[in-house]
Amino acid sequence: MNGEVAAASGAAADGPLRLRALLLVTMAMWGINITVVKLLLGQIDVLPLATLRMLLATAVMLPFCWARLPTLARLGRAQWLRLAACAAVLVYAHQLLAISGMARTSTTHTALIAALTPIVGMLVATAGSMERTRPLGLLGVLLGFAGVAVAILAKPGAMLSGLAYGDLLMFLSVFAFAGGSAWASRVAPGLDTLVLSAAVHGIGAVYLLMHTLVFAAPSFGAVAQWTGSSWAMLLFSGACANGVGLLVYMRSIERLGVGRATSALYWVPIFGIGFGALFGAQIQAMHLVGLAGVVAGTWLTARWAPRRIATSPPSA
Repeated sequence: MNGEVAAASGAAADGPLRLRALLLVTMAMWGINITVVKLLLGQIDVLPLATLRMLLATAVMLPFCWARLPTLARLGRAQWLRLAACAAVLVYAHQLLAISGMARTSTTHTALIAALTPIVGMLVATAGSMERTRPLGLLGVLLGFAGVAVAILAKPGAMLSGLAYGDLLMFLSVFAFAGGSAWASRVAPGLDTLVLSAAVHGIGAVYLLMHTLVFAAPSFGAVAQWTGSSWAMLLFSGACANGVGLLVYMRSIERLGVGRATSALYWVPIFGIGFGALFGAQIQAMHLVGLAGVVAGTWLTARWAPRRIATSPPSA
């Protein structure tokens, strides 16, 4: 599995069929994970769920890079501070915002907003002068945002409802994830990507655990009444979707750059809405129109993604 994860993380749109297939499986897991998290939120509070998922993800990541963990000892004080700050954005803030948002909005809206991740990733890469922008890439940005806006604002009074607050939290989580991912590639030059991923998510998991123990420790008691199916969903969400999936994603940033690495994410809303429908989510015509805009926009972003600037390569 070590070899598969490392290889899949370098898969691009023009990569070998086997690697593209594995990346597609990862996107399917992330799409399914939206529905899984929604189901788990009916059984446990936001804070303990976010904590348990990240602890499981870190536990999965560690075996992939255990032999190289001693390289962390070579990091200087400034690099450790950047690592801790990156974990606060990429893991702590992103998880709290995303799961809190999912608790307040629908599965369909969650999938559509999450689809903006590659578009926001391109904007972050461009704003940070890491990659050059192409005009059709910018068109993809506008089309993707328009698609999400159509799907969300089609409902009369949506901006005045509780649903709109959940949507806002989801939007903020996308920016936290894209910004943190771009930042991660510059935290510690020369550090192996898998070690970096494990360190960032391990530190983020500690942040979440401390927050939960201080503000919501009794809510951990809910797991005592869980059935086997609930534990299976948690293991899938934390270990598979987050643990293995994030290893693939973080390595892809190193190999492809932020803009191109996220291009496969346009499949997430397709899988997310599809699996959400299987569990009773309401799919309306405007959702499909919005989904078409998101898919078209992210396809343009992938096809005409920013080119990496040769003088400023990623350093994960």
